[in-house]
Amino acid sequence: MAEVQFEDVTTRVKVPDCLHAVVIAGNGTRIKYKLIDFGVFIALLMMMWGIILLVSRNGDSELVTLLRLIQDLTVVIYALGLLVGLVLVGQTPGMALVGARVVALDSGKVNARSIFIKTLLEDLISVFSFGVVTAAMWFATQDRRGRTWFDRVAGTIVINTRAGRDSHRDESILAMAPIPSTPRTTPVFGVPLTFSVEAKSRTPRPADTTVVTAQTEAAEPNYAETRVARHGVTLTFDDGTEQFVTHRALIGRNPKAGDSYPGAVKIPINDPKLSISKTHFGLTVEAGAIVVKDFRSTNGTRVESPGGVVTTVLPDSPVMARPGSIIRFGDRTVIVSG
Repeated sequence: MAEVQFEDVTTRVKVPDCLHAVVIAGNGTRIKYKLIDFGVFIALLMMMWGIILLVSRNGDSELVTLLRLIQDLTVVIYALGLLVGLVLVGQTPGMALVGARVVALDSGKVNARSIFIKTLLEDLISVFSFGVVTAAMWFATQDRRGRTWFDRVAGTIVINTRAGRDSHRDESILAMAPIPSTPRTTPVFGVPLTFSVEAKSRTPRPADTTVVTAQTEAAEPNYAETRVARHGVTLTFDDGTEQFVTHRALIGRNPKAGDSYPGAVKIPINDPKLSISKTHFGLTVEAGAIVVKDFRSTNGTRVESPGGVVTTVLPDSPVMARPGSIIRFGDRTVIVSG
């Protein structure tokens, strides 16, 4: 599970990992797009009513009848347009203006069936209650993730694509086996990568605070947002210890590298509480990128970006980190600086 921001609360909430780095839309954002969509509808009706009123004063009944038919067709076309927009891209015109989108909770993508069910339930109840019951249910049934009863039945969630990641549009999942010496695509922070690393653990030994440097062939970085110093990065642990890494590092109580993770600097951490695993996580610096990988640790690894977005690092799914990010592992933390 990933921890993300919900606009209406100060604490973070847990969502499936497919929604990492998104921002859940709050009631303010939702009210804005509802008012925009309803305002456009009322404006169309007022325009048609005005035209019909002017024509009716001239006594042309046939033209008035035709205009009323056009008015009815306009309402139907507008309603269908809203539905088509929701089903195809998860947005109405109002939602597009404020940056909101409806996506499936289990995939982070627009799901036509789920959105159709949600829209059908809302519209049916609105028709029979003039919108009163729908509005009441909207506010009264929201859970801690901002999902109403309609969302829970349909399996949907509303996200703010301007404040956070757009999970529907974001397809930038990188495959690295291992990380190439030259970048092939622009990294997206918090997006899991895939490359296999094996690690074995042995008996713990006391922490060694000596700064160790791993040598590697320098590569000219060209990832704009993850650009780090050519010579490596500095890891500053919560006890004030600093470790300098130029290529790869393994962190844990007694880290051990497998054959697929050669040349890694092993950084043992003294942890009497045993909150971290023997080989907890690994960090790779290459081609200007910082990549964090969890080795199936007991208490997990999380990367907190400089902006405060926390991403859980799943086993076998490495995550990009910016310089200035905080890596949380067990009860310990380390700051990565380029």
